[in-house]
Formats: sequence, C-alpha cells, structure tokens
Amino acid sequence: MIDPDEEPDVIIMNFDGGVINNGKENALGSWAFSLSYHNDNFEDYGIIENATNNISELTAAIKGLQKIKNKNIDLIIYGDSQYVINGISSWVHGWIKNNWKTSNKEPVKNKNLWVELYNESRQFKNISWSWVRGHNKNPGNEHVDELCVFARENYLKTCTK
Repeated sequence: MIDPDEEPDVIIMNFDGGVINNGKENALGSWAFSLSYHNDNFEDYGIIENATNNISELTAAIKGLQKIKNKNIDLIIYGDSQYVINGISSWVHGWIKNNWKTSNKEPVKNKNLWVELYNESRQFKNISWSWVRGHNKNPGNEHVDELCVFARENYLKTCTK
C-alpha cells in the first residue's frame, strides 16, 4: 500500500514558449520551464530573437530536459503545444523512418531542434508527454506562461534603456 504522505519518485516538468510578432522579421521569442521533484522546484527562462512560436516551444522542452541530471527517474511533462507533444510522441518516428521528411515528402521544419529534443528524451528511462490546454487555469502551465511573458518584458525593458 502506498503511504499517502509519501511523494512519488517522479519529476514533473511544465514548459512553454511564446512569441511577440510571430512570423515577422522582428519576432521576439521566449521559453520557460519548471521542474518539480518532491518539495524542490527549479525554473528557468530565456529569449530567442527572430524565433517562431514552434521554435520557442521546442527550445523550452529541450532546455528543461537538459537540466535534469538523473535520467533514471520517471518524468511527466506537460505542455500546451500540440506541435511538440504530438511531434515527440508520435510524428518523430515517421520522420526518422522517412529520413526527416513529412508525410507530404517535405523536409521537417525545425529539424535541428527535433533531433535535439528526440536525443534528449531518449536518455530517460520513463518519460510521459501530456498536452494541457493553454490559458485554462492549469497552475503549472499558467506559471511557465507568466515566465515567458516576464522574460520578453524584461528583455524589452533592458533594450530600450
């Protein structure tokens, strides 16, 4: 029987990315992730100039995975990007089989980031990717979204001084 006071031996990761002016020349991306393990929490965030939303989301997931040293612990990852969650859970296997081409025989966009995310995720013994609806009062997702906004606003403040 599991003691209800005992926390499971699992790391919970939330990640998010966002962009101001997505798809435009002056796009400013940000990424953020949070890690929770027992009572310990760690978070980080950053900026990517001339990024797309998808690049920001992929970067957030990669940065979070890179921070985890113990690859043998169970890992549950939450993100609001269906692009990332579906891509790493399902699509990537077909892309690899098809030499990094989509089902339409087009080159996979952001291949370098997909390769990096795939390689990082394969290091973990047990990893679970779960999609959550963004901006829907999910505390973990709301927090990393706030970190993304903070990163962009802080960057813009320092650039205008």
